[in-house]
Amino acid sequence: MAGSSAYRTSPVIDIPSGLEGAVESCNGVLGTKWTTDDVGRIGKEILRKERTFNKAAGFTNANDRLPEFMKYEKLPPHNTVFDILDRDLDKVYNP
Repeated sequence: MAGSSAYRTSPVIDIPSGLEGAVESCNGVLGTKWTTDDVGRIGKEILRKERTFNKAAGFTNANDRLPEFMKYEKLPPHNTVFDILDRDLDKVYNP
């Protein structure tokens, strides 16, 4: 993706107090003691579990593609498109 915000996944990540608040909310609801440092680890763990499930269900790299329009339809407010090549996307899980 083009632009300085290319790899941001949530507005909360850009606002430290927002991320802290989200973690505190999860802790309050779930009774956990997570910190903001746990967010990346938990996210990776979830993605690994989802990937394992999907592979067992017969999904392939072809199922990891976003709709074609996302490659040319710019999304405000940054007006960027998804421009990661399929071969690069495949390297995320198959280095």
